[in-house]
Amino acid sequence: MAEKTPLIEALQSQVDQQAEQIEALKAELLEDAEICDHWRQLALQFDRHRMQALAHLRLVVSDPEGGLEDCRSFLAEAPVQGHELTAELDQLRSENASLRTAFADCIQSLHEEMLGKYQGQQPDDMHPVTWRQYHRDMKEIEDFKAILIGKESAHSPSTPPEN
Repeated sequence: MAEKTPLIEALQSQVDQQAEQIEALKAELLEDAEICDHWRQLALQFDRHRMQALAHLRLVVSDPEGGLEDCRSFLAEAPVQGHELTAELDQLRSENASLRTAFADCIQSLHEEMLGKYQGQQPDDMHPVTWRQYHRDMKEIEDFKAILIGKESAHSPSTPPEN
């Protein structure tokens, strides 16, 4: 094996030092992520507890007799833990994603059905009455797509073909 030169030894030393620094930074980032997650859970826990407290105060104002008993039971209970709230939030996000996927599938199915209704005819080749019906139907689909992405419908047909 070849003998190590001072230059190779210096480079190897620098590489080793940088590898150690990288590992230290990775550990620090992991710790920071855990701290952020912990603070997120605490914030969710506090916010939910605060909203529950406000709801009970409103109940006391509107119904002093019945509201006091609810307030007493609320104060006797421990707040919901942050990890339970994050689990619930993650579950709701998952349900929302699956519902949005199902909605997108329905929109696509409706779109294909509408295209079949016009037997693949292009809008420029349609009779003016058919063209209006086509764009009326397509506007509904565009509206559904806009709902899915959370924007206003941008469907604006051009003018009907002249026959």
